[in-house]
Amino acid sequence: MENIKLKTARNIRDLGGIKTMDGRTVKPCRILRGDGISNLTPGDIDILTNQYKLKMVIDLRSPKEQREQPDTPMPGVTLHLISIDDGPSGSIVKSTDQTEMKEETMAQKLAKAPKLIDQYARFVQSSGSVEQIKKIMHTIIDARDMDGSVLFHCFLGKDRTGLIALLTLSLLGVSRVDIVADYCATPFWYSRALKWFFKLLFKKRSYRAGKDFYDRFKADPSYIKHLYDTIINDYGSVEDFLRNQLDISDELRDEFRNATLE
Repeated sequence: MENIKLKTARNIRDLGGIKTMDGRTVKPCRILRGDGISNLTPGDIDILTNQYKLKMVIDLRSPKEQREQPDTPMPGVTLHLISIDDGPSGSIVKSTDQTEMKEETMAQKLAKAPKLIDQYARFVQSSGSVEQIKKIMHTIIDARDMDGSVLFHCFLGKDRTGLIALLTLSLLGVSRVDIVADYCATPFWYSRALKWFFKLLFKKRSYRAGKDFYDRFKADPSYIKHLYDTIINDYGSVEDFLRNQLDISDELRDEFRNATLE
């Protein structure tokens, strides 16, 4: 697993090198996960398309996010807009203009928003979300013979992206321990935003809102573990979820593995 160093995106990783339980390894430059790519520089584009052979991008964000901050076009790269739903970050204001992000509005949004751990569960319990996840997973699998890499991403590269990474790596036969470790590798790089929000919210003595905001931005292992537990409790196992809810047959799974592992 390698962090890809770009100027405008800080949480894009190549999942190549991760070991599977049967002793194989994910090939490099095949599966990438990441955060927003709306402002890529020419240098960033060159790294992704040449060094990492990027051929396909799957944008997991909500339609509103996709409209307001569209992905940077890249030559030779196909873009798929397949939103899971509004997702965990859908309750967080994403405007880049801090003057529009008033403390009362933020506090109210966070107070009304479901807990992040509950939103993780909703990913796999909502029939609408499950149908979207099915489309996403089959898009990734259908690219198995493509000469290059697939990047799936959301806003922070943690929540919605973390779910698809969990399912993709599970499909490849990676252990739960290593999948949780991959989730936790998401960098806590949101220092500027956190500093501004803490200053703003604490000044108004809104500790609860500030703490909730902080919790939403960290890759806490309890979040992904709760997602695992929800899948197991509701569907029997991750394997059963992939097979029965996402219509990924054992034959298709093996084809994907043979094309993606070495």
